[in-house]
Amino acid sequence: MSEIEFLNIDLDIESHHNIDSIVAEWGSRVSVQRLDEADGVFHGSFETGCIGINEIIQEYHTLVMSLSTASKRLWDEAKKKQIDVGFQCGSSPNSFHEFISTDSVAKLAEIGVCMTLTLYPDME
Repeated sequence: MSEIEFLNIDLDIESHHNIDSIVAEWGSRVSVQRLDEADGVFHGSFETGCIGINEIIQEYHTLVMSLSTASKRLWDEAKKKQIDVGFQCGSSPNSFHEFISTDSVAKLAEIGVCMTLTLYPDME
């Protein structure tokens, strides 16, 4: 019997502009899961080494707020800025709750990020 658990949060970006300068400024504070261009759209997907939903959101907020003026302009012009909160599904416990603070929600709004929840099915 597997348990429901929080997995991670990816930060996904899509832009009509090259986002390499953003990635360079973030450096080793992010793990790059995807960085490419397809049909004129630049895609980036990132993770941090932080643990816990609110801590990860705080780190993404810090990363965006610390961008240079030029990179912040690229960030603001991106057509998609989204965090994807992943959960592994399971059969226990009977209910599962994960707390996202109002401060974290405000930080996402401040940097223009929307949130998606992804539930990965239990394959057992």
